[in-house]
Amino acid sequence: ASEIAFGGGMAKSETLRRILPNVLGRPIHAPREADAAPIGVALVARTALGEYESLSEAAQTARANRRTIAPNPRTAAEYESGYGEWLEREEKLGNALG
Repeated sequence: ASEIAFGGGMAKSETLRRILPNVLGRPIHAPREADAAPIGVALVARTALGEYESLSEAAQTARANRRTIAPNPRTAAEYESGYGEWLEREEKLGNALG
């Protein structure tokens, strides 16, 4: 995926908004509004009423109303290192059991 966007209950958590970009090592996009579903419904309705020519055009409105959260390079590196260690241990365990 070229972009990572998330919404719903997960986007309401400040903790998850901090952790996710660090774990993924990539910026994420979150809605400025905590509850994005009603905004989506309104955009669909406005498209049906002819205010937008397409849902793609309406979606551009929602994209403009989001914030980008960048990973902390040091924290992201710690997660990456920990994941590498986990992969090594998983492989060793698989070889020992396998």
